[in-house]
Amino acid sequence: MTYVGAVPTTGDFKVLDSITTSSATTFNLRQGGVAVYPQSANHCLVVLNGVLQTAGSSFNIVNDTIVFASSLASSDVINQILVLGNVNDIGVPSDDTVSTAKIQSTAVTDAKISAMAASKLTGTVAQANIADQAINEAKMQISNAPTNGYALTAQSGNTGGLTWAEMSSGLWVKLGDTSYSGNTASVTFDNVFSSTYRVYKVFMKTATSNSDEQLQIKFRSGASGSNADIDESDYSHHRTYNGIDTDNNNSSNGYSNSKGNQLFVLAAQGHMGSNHKPMTIDMTIQDPGDHASNNSGRTQIVYNASFYNNANLTYHEVGSCFYDDGTDPTGIKFSMTAGSFGYGNILLYGLKP
Repeated sequence: MTYVGAVPTTGDFKVLDSITTSSATTFNLRQGGVAVYPQSANHCLVVLNGVLQTAGSSFNIVNDTIVFASSLASSDVINQILVLGNVNDIGVPSDDTVSTAKIQSTAVTDAKISAMAASKLTGTVAQANIADQAINEAKMQISNAPTNGYALTAQSGNTGGLTWAEMSSGLWVKLGDTSYSGNTASVTFDNVFSSTYRVYKVFMKTATSNSDEQLQIKFRSGASGSNADIDESDYSHHRTYNGIDTDNNNSSNGYSNSKGNQLFVLAAQGHMGSNHKPMTIDMTIQDPGDHASNNSGRTQIVYNASFYNNANLTYHEVGSCFYDDGTDPTGIKFSMTAGSFGYGNILLYGLKP
């Protein structure tokens, strides 16, 4: 309904506990034994001996007490003290009357939600209602500690619904990652070949510290801490290459077959020079650990390489090689025929069968 003039103040009206009078002026104000603090004397209707008292002259309010202007006697009767609602005190809302718009945006804090109430929360929480980074690692309950080469998978029987499991086949796993600069004599990856993987990929980008250098690659073997180069003359290699200069004036091409104590040597080199021309290599290695079970097994290698030599020719080389010694390779070594690496990086990956 509407009103003419000011809207009446809605308050919390309280009829206070009965007071036994005595020869005194001050008495406590209680409701159900709990102290009551009226906003002022004007907010109280006080009936003494059947007569409505005048606020401010007959009595005053001091905190949770009423102070009469003159001392009462034990025969006086305080018939009623009614405390009117305080300004802005709306009392207890009726059921199902508080709308969302009536609640301030930041009014409901963590302190207002008890642990018991939080545990009772059910239903679906929309993604838009979850703050960024609200769910941290402490809230992710994983059933056990991680293991290298394993990934999180779904498992309904574990706390949090996740568990660590060995990765399935068909996944590339990074086994080595080396970057270098300056004068680096060689780069070695030991104990990376095993029955866990069947195929390996090498990605290399490098430049040499001097001109007229060539890249050589050797397998290594031995237990951890006692690895050594395999220098047997059982590396067979075939390569085909072609090159052309930047002005399309000079070109060269050819092929070669060789067998020796190194996996292969590129026909030309990428040297730093004044323009820091790099060489890049993409190599695939098949079954480097197949020899123990099959002495006739051969580790197969195919590669693509591009480089820039000291005659200003840009080369592309493709090659294939195999290693047929009976020793199982466990690692691989990259070095130069002379000098050292200038800068670059090598990545090694294994493919799970």
